[in-house]
Formats: sequence, C-alpha cells, structure tokens
Amino acid sequence: MRAQARSVIALIVIALIILWPRFGHFLEHPNGFLFASQGDGLKNYFVFGYYLKWDKGLHFSGLNYPYGDHLLFTDSHPIMAWLLNLVDDHVFSIADHSVALINLAMIGGILLGAVVIFFILRHYSLPPWYAGVMALGITFLSPQIDRIHGHLSLSYVFAIPLFWLLLVKAESKQEGWRWFMALFIYMLFIGGIHVYYLGIMSVFLLAYALIKLLFRNEALKNFVLENGLLLLCTIVPILLFQLFSVLTDPFADRPQSPYGFYAYFATPGSVFLPHFSSLTYFIQQLFEPKITWEGRSFIGTVPLIFLLVLVAALTFRKSRTLLREGLTPFRLYLLAGVLVLLYAMCIPFRFNLQFLTDWIPQLKQFRALGRFAWMFYYVIGVAAAYYLYQLQGWISSHFSKHLGNVILALGIGIWAVDAGAFYLAHTRDIEQVNWAFENTSSEYLKKLEQVGVTPTDFQAIMVLPIVSIRTDKVAFDRYYGPYQMGMRSAWHTGLPIIQASTSRPSFSQSFSNIQLVGHPMMTKTRMADMDQRPLLLITRKDGSHTLAERRLVDQSEVLWEDGEMQFGRLPVAAFRPELPNVEFEDEPQEVVGSTQLFYTDSVSILYDGFETSDSKIAFRGKGAGTSPTSVDVFKSALDELDGHEASFWVYIDPDYSGMPVVFYHYGAQGGTQERQQIDINRIPDIADGWVRVAIDMSASKWHRIELVGHDITFDELLIKPKNVFVKTLYADGQCALNNYPVMGCP
Repeated sequence: MRAQARSVIALIVIALIILWPRFGHFLEHPNGFLFASQGDGLKNYFVFGYYLKWDKGLHFSGLNYPYGDHLLFTDSHPIMAWLLNLVDDHVFSIADHSVALINLAMIGGILLGAVVIFFILRHYSLPPWYAGVMALGITFLSPQIDRIHGHLSLSYVFAIPLFWLLLVKAESKQEGWRWFMALFIYMLFIGGIHVYYLGIMSVFLLAYALIKLLFRNEALKNFVLENGLLLLCTIVPILLFQLFSVLTDPFADRPQSPYGFYAYFATPGSVFLPHFSSLTYFIQQLFEPKITWEGRSFIGTVPLIFLLVLVAALTFRKSRTLLREGLTPFRLYLLAGVLVLLYAMCIPFRFNLQFLTDWIPQLKQFRALGRFAWMFYYVIGVAAAYYLYQLQGWISSHFSKHLGNVILALGIGIWAVDAGAFYLAHTRDIEQVNWAFENTSSEYLKKLEQVGVTPTDFQAIMVLPIVSIRTDKVAFDRYYGPYQMGMRSAWHTGLPIIQASTSRPSFSQSFSNIQLVGHPMMTKTRMADMDQRPLLLITRKDGSHTLAERRLVDQSEVLWEDGEMQFGRLPVAAFRPELPNVEFEDEPQEVVGSTQLFYTDSVSILYDGFETSDSKIAFRGKGAGTSPTSVDVFKSALDELDGHEASFWVYIDPDYSGMPVVFYHYGAQGGTQERQQIDINRIPDIADGWVRVAIDMSASKWHRIELVGHDITFDELLIKPKNVFVKTLYADGQCALNNYPVMGCP
C-alpha cells in the first residue's frame, strides 16, 4: 500500500511538471486568468460566477430577464454551483473567486483523471511504474482536454474513468453492492456537473448489460435477478434526473427536437486518425476524412495498431480461441465500448432509419453524439496498454527479453509522442487574462458613480446587436462583443441581461427576446412582464446594427464609452408600438371571405388568407397553407411591378429542428429564371410563434415563392406596393397593418 501511495504521489508530481509550462500561471494566480475569454467558455464562467454571487436555489436570474432559467440548463456545473452556493451563503464568501474555483477544478480534474486511470491499470495487475506511465499517456491524449477552451464542464478528465473504475470494482463481486451504491450516487452527481456524462454512462451500461446477457446465454429472468444492481444503475439515475428536471422546470416549451443528432457524430476519421500533428495535412490529403469537432476522439496510434491486429486476428479461426481466452479481462468492456462507438457514429440511425428518433425523440436531446466516443477512447486505451505489456512479457519469454523491452519502449514512445503533440496543440495560447470577472467590483462600480447612476437605477442590461441562440429555430449572433461586455457588467452590478444563450431555452421567451428588435409597429410582449425603469444599453459604437436596432440606439442617452463599446440609458418607452399616422376609408376596398382590406391608395393588391385550406393551426382566420416538404406560396405572372413587397407568415414548428427555407424565383415568363434565398432564422418579426417573411419583388413578369422544409405551415400572403399602407381587419376583430399584427387599428 505504501509503495502504491508513493507511486500515486510520483504520478501527481510528474503530471504537475507536465502541466506547469502551460498551466503554471493558473496555479499561481487562479483568479487572474481564463481558459476561454469569449464564446461559450466566457458564458460558462459567467453563469457559474453570477449564480454564486447573486442567486440561490435552482433559479438562475443572470440571463433571460425577467424570467431567468433553471440552473440545470445554464452550463454552470449545476450541482457544483449549488453546493458552493451553500458555502458562500452560510460559511464564508467565495463568489468573488468563482473563476479560481473553476480553474482549479479543471486542473484538478486532469490530475485526478491520471490517478483514476492509474488505479484502473493497477486493477489489472500492471506494475506501478508502467501503470503510471500509461496513465499519463491516456490522460494527456484525452479528447476532453480539447474542451478546455469552451465546454468547461466537459473537460473533467476523471469523470468517465472514475465511472468505469467503480463499475469494474462493482463487477468484481467483492462487496459489489457497496460499489454499485457508490456508482449510483456518482452517476447522479456527475450528471449534475453535465448531463452528457450521465447519458454516456447510461448508454455504456446498457450496452454492457446487453453484451453480458448475450455471453451468459441464460434466461432473461435469471439474468435480471443476478444483475439487478447493474440494471438499476443503468436505468434509474437517468430517470431520476429526468423526473427532477420535469418537476422543477418552470418552462414547458423547451426544444424537444434540437438540431445536431444527424450532424455532430463521430466518424472513422475523427476516431482513428489524428487531427493535431504535423501529419494532419498529409492525412487530410490522403484520406479526406470527415472530422467534425464534436466527433474528435483520436484513440492514439498504439491503440489503433492493437485494434487492427485484433480485427485481423479474428479473421483466422485458429486465433479466435486464443483471443477468446486472452481477451477475458476486457472482452465485455471492449464489446460494450464498440457498441457505444457505433452509437456515437449515429449508427444505425443515419442509414435511412431516421424514423427511430421520431418514435423516440428523447434520443435527440443528446444531440452531440460524437461525445459518446469518449467512452470507447478510455476502454480501448486501457486495453491497449494492458496488452502491450502482455506482448512484452510473451516476447521476452519466447524470444528475447531485449526484444520485448524494445517493443515496450517503442510502444511507450509512440504513445508519448501522440499525447505530447495533442496536449501541446490544444493548450497553445491557453493563458488569457481575466478581463471580465475580477475579484473586486469597486473599480467597475466607480464608472457608474462618475456618470451619476447606480445599478438600482436600471432594471436590466440590454445588448445590441442582439444575441439569441440555441433554439435551433432562430439565430442572432452577429457580434458577441456587447454581449460579453454585458456579462462583465452583470457580474459586477447584479443586473440581469435580457438576452440569453443558455441550453434548450424556452421558445416563447426566446421569441419575445428577438421580437424586441422587430418592426416598431408590433407589440413587444416581453415588456408586459418588465417594470418602468430604464435599461442599461451596451452596444457597439461602429453602427453595425439593423434599422430596428439603430432606432433603439438613437433613443438612448449615452452615459460613457469603453473602447469599442458604448453604454447608455434606454427608456422602456422605446419599445412601445409606433403606428403611422395614416387614414383609411370607412368602407373596405376589398372583402375576401370574412376579411376586410383597406388601402391608402387605389392600387392592385393581392391577398390570400388560405381560408379554404385545411390546417390544424392558422396565424389568422381558420385556414392556412400546409405541405409535408415543399410548396409554392405564390406562383404566377404579374404585370410589371414597381417597388412591390410580398409578405407572409410561416409557423415555427417546435416539433422539428431547423426552419423552412424560402426561395424566390423571378424572371421572364418561360425564359431565364433568377433565384434568391431568404433565411427565415434571422428575421426578428415574430408573433404568436410565427415569423413574417418579406421579399422585395423584382420588376419581372414571372414570380414564384417557394418554401422548402418539413411539415410547413404558412398563412396571410400579401403583395402590395411598398408605399401603400394596407389595413387587414379580421372577423374576430384582430387587425394588421402591412401584414404586421397591431393593437388598435388606425
């Protein structure tokens, strides 16, 4: 035991020596540096720190004002944040050091990962020196180190190996129930750090139980009785997590079919080929592999050779018996790992079996399938390390000890080169100054005092250009600078931010956020839940705004400037609907069914409310156009047009990821056609779960407006001259002006 303790201490010391050149400043000044100073990484630092500093319980208020969000959906290391919040509230203050807490946890996760892998290797009776060397190789080649720049809570190298170690101990049958209890609790805890860990572990346990059942060749009832604790750990933790989420989540309209399941998967190239060394360009040219970032999980050259030899040996009948006996320690884990790898590669789903995810939509909640390949990485790595040592022993006893040692040294050397190249490539330029969440707010608050305001003068922070992502329906992310500055301001002042970029946000709240920069005639529904205090507006000075955003900036009062950013006071009156001063005749110029149309000029207007079309939903009236895949909203020849606009509404279907695409075809009738594509996901004119699409029509003869997507629903087509106002009065009393729904028709 003492010898093993000395080995662990030596392992930690060597790992620290390896880490020091790249991570030394983080260890010396843990609150002074960030692993990521922008994007998802900065947001993860923010939500963790803001929660510690200003929130408690399961509610996070720092984004999506005035609603906030559930702590589980904020990428804030939820269980860790909740426990540390108790310490901050009841023991001593730690909130000002939130950056240090995350940094030290991530570095500690690498060290703990090396120790856990060491114990796994020692479980299989490998000598301490060799287990230590291989633990370092597997640790520093881990694909989770690739996440240290952004997905902070996914960078804990210990997370998956510790799960496997507990499973190995539980299956050893020595006080197995105690180990299964530890495994059960650990899965719940680590799932509270990031739910993907729980998903990976549950899928692996399911694969392991299935492989074990097939090899046991016994009745299902007997298998269940003998492996009840294993099956309990397979099913119950993820069900408890889901139940807890449902019972405590205040929002019921989160995305149920997020994009990514059929895009962010692993590939043979991302698992078996390196993407980080000087050979990368050569490999790309030779193999042209498809490698997505989410799928990157290179297993290493030595494990790859081991796998190739294993597959080749299985093709020879004489080798199978030897392999069956020799693979006994890892057989079940390797086969389970292969099944999980196939799942990570979206097999069999992407081979015309997409209907399976329609039947089981919960599968799509883990949309980044490539992450599941991490389980295979650790299993194949440990197995390769084990059999490399066995190969050395076999060669030494049958041929030459010197040759055996050379083979072992060569394998260790190749592994070290892989791990070193990977580690250096993914920790380059990792040291970034903590510019946002300093451990004192006095300097920042002094800026407010100098311009005669305090945080309590404002109700929230608004950033422009607007930021709103993660619904997989609409995406506003043109520029993150003001949003990042907003996070800094929120952390220091306690003011929440209206915008949000949390995981799986509420559809209705995301849409009401985007609607704030919609057309000024439209009612901004979010304002009904806000008070009358002004907003602290943070925006760019260079004027990179849409017309609606520029209108808000122009109504704000500049307070101070900081580099490229401008801070101002924005009154809530800026969001009140503005209707044009126009007059209409008392009688409608046209009546279509029960809908009345009024014009400000005697011109030709084309309107279609699709009232004769069958539809489960409609934007206005009782009918709407529908199509399972593609449809022409309009297709006809028109007289020469001059400054006309075509507008219509498209339903934002929450049951499917993505949005339909609009194609506008125009040109000479029977002649050459031009085509224009309109991306609906960047249009801010949203109302009642529908988005208004507007097209500036060409002065051509032939026009066709095509919608392409999945289960499309559209409504309220209006083609009119831009300089003419059209009022639409519906049978139920609702009103629209130029196809925008308005309150109080002129």
